[in-house]
Amino acid sequence: MYNRVDTVPYPFFHLDLPKAQYQWLLDGRSMTARLQRQYGVKPKVELISAAWEYPDSVEIALLGLNPNMLCWVRQTQISCHDEKILSARSVIPPSLLKGKYRYLRRLGERSLGNVLFASKSTIREEVMLNSSNDVIERCSIFRLGKNKLLLREYFDS
Repeated sequence: MYNRVDTVPYPFFHLDLPKAQYQWLLDGRSMTARLQRQYGVKPKVELISAAWEYPDSVEIALLGLNPNMLCWVRQTQISCHDEKILSARSVIPPSLLKGKYRYLRRLGERSLGNVLFASKSTIREEVMLNSSNDVIERCSIFRLGKNKLLLREYFDS
């Protein structure tokens, strides 16, 4: 149903997690597809915000952006059976919102992951993991054509 995104070798921080949790976080497929398999229901994507914003310093560094560049920033929360599973923040530079990818501004409550993984041209370049204050962050850089976007997912541990 969903394509596995082609990946290139990616670095990640070593966290003190069980092997099964690493496999979960570093799975090369869509997180929403995986949640649907695990919970037996389609995950609910709630749009928290979607607007032009300045990325933070980490996002600027990871995407190699000009610090004065506004990007399309979308924040969502994903739940199954009324249980919050994760929060997500995507940062999409304006250069990616032209041409065939302009629909990324109008995702509403659709899963960005499902959209990315449905495209054969999507490449996940990097996955990084971090943890602080009982929250695990998975940060993925995706390449669509010549452009990149960033997807940050936050899981309560």
